[in-house]
Amino acid sequence: MGSVNSEVHRRADKGEGPAEPAKVGFAGFVGSVDRRIYAIADDPYCLWEDDTKAAALAFLRSVDHEYFEYIVQRSIADLENPANGMRAATSMRLALFHGGETLFLLIGALIQAPLCPHAWIGQCSTGDLRIVLERIEAGGDLLMQNIRI
Repeated sequence: MGSVNSEVHRRADKGEGPAEPAKVGFAGFVGSVDRRIYAIADDPYCLWEDDTKAAALAFLRSVDHEYFEYIVQRSIADLENPANGMRAATSMRLALFHGGETLFLLIGALIQAPLCPHAWIGQCSTGDLRIVLERIEAGGDLLMQNIRI
């Protein structure tokens, strides 16, 4: 199967038209790409991607939900060890904060961008996350969202 450009050149060789490559317009490109509009707090964004559903599912499946349990299990063994006890306690505290941040990011993405959580989480800053969480806590009607709470 020949490309569009080879077809144009074949026609040109037969004298049927100019030997110029075919041009795909912007409209052709836009029609083949998924577009998702979402917000982080009150700032609107647009994601353009070949297959947002597949990307979102791949992202969500890549979240290692057993990671935090692993950190705790590894750290428990060292808590009683005088040489590593403080390191183990610090590791567990960091895992707690990391786990909380991950949970809150997933909640924010669920509320504001359920069809593209990978884009929302990648774009959301710590300050934006605080705004989103404050508005969720206050029952904020000002929060742009894609679902009703």
